[in-house]
Amino acid sequence: MNEAQAMRVVMLSTWDSTGGAAKAAFRSHEALVSAGVDSRMLVQTKSSALASVQAAPAISTAELAGWEMLQEQLINQNRSAVSKTYFSIGYPGVDLSEHAWVREADVIHLHWVAKFQSAVSLARLVRLGKPVVWSFHDQRAFTGGCHYSAGCRKYETDCTNCPQLREDRYGWPAAQLADQAALWASERITVVAPSQWMAECARRSRLFCRSRVEVIPYSLATEVFVPADRVAVRQKLGWPPAGCHLLFGAARVGERRKGFEELRGALRYCLADTGFRARVAAGDIHLACFGEGDVAVDTDLPVRSLGYVGTDAAMAQIYAASDLFILPTLEDNLPNTVLEAMSCGTPVVAFATGGVPDLVTDGVQGRLVPTGEVQQLGRAILDLWRSPATLVAMGHQCRQRVINTYTARHQSAALLGLYRELAPGAPLVRPGPAGEVGPAAAQVLARLTVENVVGAVARERALERLRQSRWVRLGKRMRMLKHE
Repeated sequence: MNEAQAMRVVMLSTWDSTGGAAKAAFRSHEALVSAGVDSRMLVQTKSSALASVQAAPAISTAELAGWEMLQEQLINQNRSAVSKTYFSIGYPGVDLSEHAWVREADVIHLHWVAKFQSAVSLARLVRLGKPVVWSFHDQRAFTGGCHYSAGCRKYETDCTNCPQLREDRYGWPAAQLADQAALWASERITVVAPSQWMAECARRSRLFCRSRVEVIPYSLATEVFVPADRVAVRQKLGWPPAGCHLLFGAARVGERRKGFEELRGALRYCLADTGFRARVAAGDIHLACFGEGDVAVDTDLPVRSLGYVGTDAAMAQIYAASDLFILPTLEDNLPNTVLEAMSCGTPVVAFATGGVPDLVTDGVQGRLVPTGEVQQLGRAILDLWRSPATLVAMGHQCRQRVINTYTARHQSAALLGLYRELAPGAPLVRPGPAGEVGPAAAQVLARLTVENVVGAVARERALERLRQSRWVRLGKRMRMLKHE
């Protein structure tokens, strides 16, 4: 048995295939398995048929309903205009510290675990004494609830008065960050950031400013996402075989962070060019969009809506059929869509935000423009539309960059090297925290319960945690106990 085969890794992820984070986690799992590592995935919701992926014990319907109600009342109905990107309350959490796969593992590797792991359940995992690696697919691991901070940097301090909420009367984000800091910020968690941008955010954060942070980018199946004869693929898809085909897409195209308004503005700028408008009128320029949500661009450029695309093979054909992929995202980590388009030999026009500059060098694999500069985005689209030879040359550079840097072999080698460095001798197991919620969250739940904001399930969780907390011993329980 070689060293890779002797290594046992358990990965934790809310899903195994739904969404970009789950896709990235699953690809890293497959990369490790291909390298001979005994990698397994524990997920809340399983879609794949792999035996190496297992659904964790289910959360009770009653408990889930209680937390969902809290999510709805504290967060979903209270969002400000700053951002509509997902914002999670941090609960519920499934205790996996006694699960056989966790106990047998040499390394615990966390991925996107919202609604699957809480500050308390994660603390129990960390205190098993095994190396814990956490891949940051968004910013939630070090914030009080937001998955993308929309430029806010309060995660570096306390997350008070959250700008993504219309009002922050109960201070839930601050309580979440405080609990995370109290329960495991001082523990040895090794951060894996897919992009340099995410790594810098983690290093500035209150929770991980003292942690080891490694940049290990995503990978993908380059034998699936592969260039193809554009005319042949277009004919197979039922697209016009000639002309210039532009592509845009995201899992949820209506999400503000994805930059759909900026795309509209860039296309209007393009349509102000008489040559571009003439070719649109002649039916020589086409725009296709994949993903869920309203894709009307309110311009004279018709849009072919592809909806949700269910398989990598189908997605690869769409990329390969397109001349240019447009990514107007305003905030992102290391977008799978850019990696997939490049692997299919399709150049990219995007804002130079987040981890996008890690993938695309301006003028080589496509064009990058300053974030939010709509006219510059439109100008970049026009420049490449006018130069088909440049698009072809950039397409070759895209494919070469992926082959040189982003294959499964590259990712598995980097992860395995990290695991070997971290692999311990006999782990030092310590008791995990008592109760179901963190101390700061328990205080907020107590206040919410007294004010009849939350129902019986969340109320019982608060009471249970308070009964085990030092506040009871300090005589601070009276305002809760009279309501029991």
